[in-house]
Amino acid sequence: MSLGPDYTDAYEITEDDRKLVTAFRRQPIGQHSPALQRILVKMRGEPIKGKYVLICQEYHKKWALAQMTGNPENPIEIVEERVFSNLEDAEWEVFKRRWEKYTGRDLAE
Repeated sequence: MSLGPDYTDAYEITEDDRKLVTAFRRQPIGQHSPALQRILVKMRGEPIKGKYVLICQEYHKKWALAQMTGNPENPIEIVEERVFSNLEDAEWEVFKRRWEKYTGRDLAE
């Protein structure tokens, strides 16, 4: 079932948006500027298959990086080597992976 055209198609992540990466790194959770919010809407609105997400494994203590499969019978695959005890670090990891997908550029620390 299609929900129609992807509303985020109009949002492009450009080289000029690179300056917003620092703002996300400083504050990955909470309110963001309209410019950063535009990027996050694009990244978070991507198709399910292959989308990186966080799975809370222990309430407020442990998060795992996972990828959506697009298969209802096996909806997620946990990326075993990526487990976090800090939510901000986990959010940063997802952001970096999505950034690379959309820009082709690695945000190495």
